Amino acid sequence: YRYGAVFGRISYNWANKYLINVSARRDGSSRFGPDKRFGNFGAVGAAWVFSEENFMKNLSFVSFGKIRGSMGVTGNDRIGNYQYLQRWSSTNSALPYQGLSGLYPVNLENPDFAWERNIKWEAAIELGFLNDRIYLSADYYLNRTNNQLVGYTLPSQTGFATLNANLNAIVENSGWEFGINSTNIQLKDFSWKTAFNITIPRNKLVDYPNIENSPFANNYVIGMPINISKWIKYNGVDPQTGIYQLAGTSIPKDQTEIYDLSQRSYGGLQNTLNYKSLTLDFFFQFVNKMGKTAISFSAPGTRTNQPVEVLDRWQKPGDISEYQKFSQTGAPLTTYSFYANSSE
Repeated sequence: YRYGAVFGRISYNWANKYLINVSARRDGSSRFGPDKRFGNFGAVGAAWVFSEENFMKNLSFVSFGKIRGSMGVTGNDRIGNYQYLQRWSSTNSALPYQGLSGLYPVNLENPDFAWERNIKWEAAIELGFLNDRIYLSADYYLNRTNNQLVGYTLPSQTGFATLNANLNAIVENSGWEFGINSTNIQLKDFSWKTAFNITIPRNKLVDYPNIENSPFANNYVIGMPINISKWIKYNGVDPQTGIYQLAGTSIPKDQTEIYDLSQRSYGGLQNTLNYKSLTLDFFFQFVNKMGKTAISFSAPGTRTNQPVEVLDRWQKPGDISEYQKFSQTGAPLTTYSFYANSSE
């Protein structure tokens, strides 16, 4: 693997108030074919430190204030080496042909995939109060990725499951990031500092030409997050039969329910205590998202561990329960398989 780049940056600072920088680079990677190895990328950013303006001098409690924004394009070559070539591997057959080991193809050749591109925008404000004992920041970011490097799904008749290629789709990641840092106590031998951050991310598939005829037609929906899960609508347990009621068992046609499994928010809280040369950190992390059911695939009634909730199962006609009857065979087992794999 060989990687080479040439890059440069021009920065301008006027009176520590107005900041501009421009960068450009040209990168080359041996992971692409001979005609696709080089890519051009760059960025531009600007900032205004408004706390240095004369009109801010009378606001003594504001020790720092800055507004900044940037836009740039980066590249990605994070794939395996020699993927653009057709590679072969030797076999260790128990019955080698004429006493010799054979060779078999590992992947298909594709010298035409190129750099994945990420276009990034960001805007932020930073504020410091009381000589920066309290420091606040708020960021909004929007990233769009195109030309994604993926393992493109192939028909099984080709003999290969995937082909490394650029996906003709646009994926957008955006969100807000908030942070606060505070110095709660600052003495000669002891200090207590707190840091809190929270991110509210959003994700969606912006564009995918001809998605309905692609291998991903059953996985993605334009305008929806890429972490969606398509499920068959679940209508509860039939009080008469004790079997889960599903709005069909044809996959993917009956998978009409769409759930977003992306993170709604995540962040952390850290406290740092320093006493002379001793430091003690407390860190808490949180994530808010929808998850899948924890019930295992094995149907209740088989000899496998089950959550205690299944003891409240349906047992006789007329029972109202969230869990179907125990059974090891027949329609209950088949329906449970669809429920566990393709429903809520």
